Amino acid sequence: LDPSLTDFVCTYGPLSVHIAKAAEEKFGKERVKAFTDKAELTAVLLEKCSAKDIVLFKGSRGMKLEEVLQSLNKDIQQT
Repeated sequence: LDPSLTDFVCTYGPLSVHIAKAAEEKFGKERVKAFTDKAELTAVLLEKCSAKDIVLFKGSRGMKLEEVLQSLNKDIQQT
C-alpha cells in the first residue's frame, strides 16, 4: 500500500496486531488501528468511510469479513 494514496489501515483478527505494528512504520501510528472486535471495526469504518471511498478487504473466509462489507453496503444504500 502506498501511504500517499491510503488514508488509513485497519487490521482485524487476533494476530493482526503484528501487521498493524509493521504498518505503523510506513503510515504512522495515527493512521493504523488493529481490531479484534468485528463490531468495533464496522463502527469505525462506518464513521470514516463514504460512498466515494475504496475499501480493500483481505482475509481468510473464516474471518467472515463479508459481514463488515454488508454493513457498509447497507449504510451506503440508506444514505
